[in-house]
Amino acid sequence: MNPRSSETHAGCVSPEINKIDVAFIGGGLACTLTLLNLIRRLLVTRGSAIDYGRSRLPLQIAVMDRDGDFGCGSPYGSRAHPMLLLNENVATMNFSGFVDWLQEHRDDWMELLHSKCSLGVKNWLSSNMQALGAALQDRSHYLPLYFPRCIFGLFMREQLSSAITAAEATSIARVRLIRANAVSISRLSDGSFAVRAANGNTIITRVVILGVGSLPPESSLLEHIPGYVHDLLRPSPEASLSDVLTALRNAHGIPRSLAIVGSNAAAMEAIYAIRHQRELTSALHEIILLSPRGQLPAGLPSRKRSTFEPRMLKQLLQQSDLTADAVLRSAVADIEAARRSGYTSLDYSGPLIRAFSLVLDLLSLSERRAFVEMYGSAFTALNRHTPPEYARSAESFIEEGRLKILSARVGAVERLSGASIGFEIHATRLEGSSTVLRVAAVMNCKGSDTLANTQPPLLKDILKPDRDIARLNRCGRGIDVTETLEASPGVYVIGPLLSGHASELHAIWNLESAPRIYSLSQTLAGRLEEQLATLR
Repeated sequence: MNPRSSETHAGCVSPEINKIDVAFIGGGLACTLTLLNLIRRLLVTRGSAIDYGRSRLPLQIAVMDRDGDFGCGSPYGSRAHPMLLLNENVATMNFSGFVDWLQEHRDDWMELLHSKCSLGVKNWLSSNMQALGAALQDRSHYLPLYFPRCIFGLFMREQLSSAITAAEATSIARVRLIRANAVSISRLSDGSFAVRAANGNTIITRVVILGVGSLPPESSLLEHIPGYVHDLLRPSPEASLSDVLTALRNAHGIPRSLAIVGSNAAAMEAIYAIRHQRELTSALHEIILLSPRGQLPAGLPSRKRSTFEPRMLKQLLQQSDLTADAVLRSAVADIEAARRSGYTSLDYSGPLIRAFSLVLDLLSLSERRAFVEMYGSAFTALNRHTPPEYARSAESFIEEGRLKILSARVGAVERLSGASIGFEIHATRLEGSSTVLRVAAVMNCKGSDTLANTQPPLLKDILKPDRDIARLNRCGRGIDVTETLEASPGVYVIGPLLSGHASELHAIWNLESAPRIYSLSQTLAGRLEEQLATLR
């Protein structure tokens, strides 16, 4: 199920592919879906090799990825432990034939899961045993399930491998997968680009698609301090949890407590992972979760039979001269009304987002930009949800009195003075009072930093003015692009780097939604096909 790579070690580029037509920078979901859609379009519209005016040759494509996780990237690839689940159910992730693939390859992925002896995997199989059994006869029973992320990764790898095989069998394209860390992109005098890898190897390409995925968390001086986990997935969940366990066992004179900073998807994933590590759960006295809102994402719908109606947002449909402020206020009012009536985000999110989409279309371009740049992230936070398995793990810790949730904004995290293990957290509660916590370990779950603050080498390089490659958008969260997702002539952007983009066609404040990425990848694939047909 693994797509073929042009190399077996980092950065080796075959001489025959040093000059290519298209370079995808990033091997994760965004670039993979764009490549899949491009190949599918070419198979339908061309059916034979592309004529560039020089000779009838296949399109030469390279995909560069730092980790070699082609087809899936970090969320669904080698770092995705089988116990970690998709943030959306199968119904939401069912693009490109995922449900059909699950049925056809059931024996393969079931064997993989059964071969993993971790408690988390066993819990998932046990919790969903009835639905998985029913799906043998009716695959619709897969739809409400939150599958292990690695299974979706297997699906995407096979989709990529099949597309490459079809492209090469019909001489439409030749695709090479290169495990290499791109660190710079330079525009050459003829309009092509030189993409240089960290090891010094360079490829020359006519078109660049930049889809490097989510940015890393905000950097911290504590990243390599024992007991501080900066990113649960790096280097791996097992290593991160082992570090926390060691800190708890070696804590002296302070509570054997873990502070989790943030309450987003990463926090819920951490709680779930901890719950299914017996030694860690036994050693842990308490989890203290700190976030400004102090609320966990909902994992289960209410038992209410009625459908929630977002009345305030619907009233805006009858108004003119709408403002971004009015839209957010109405959405917040609807959500507060929903919660007072006993609905969870799984109940109100669908109706709310449908009404919101209609209202968003009525905003002027300036107000749409204002919403995207100022309120988009807050709106997403109001509609968060989590897999039911994650929610149940949090509820079990709460029932035991071992999960405390504080509505507080963290100001500083410092090493405990005079101790080899331990941290002091300074935070401000919503009502304005200050609090200081002493804990044995800290886990950062605040999510990605903004592009303006965090710039990996490649992004730092291409944002230099003299490069003429890309520039920050107005809010500093992503790269400025045109309606066709072009950062500069020949350079396209797909994935989370589009955060903060607003236009007549698009309103993107984050791009963590796989279905949304799929939709945008179809648009970009169409644009690429048009441009590649004109190249000489």
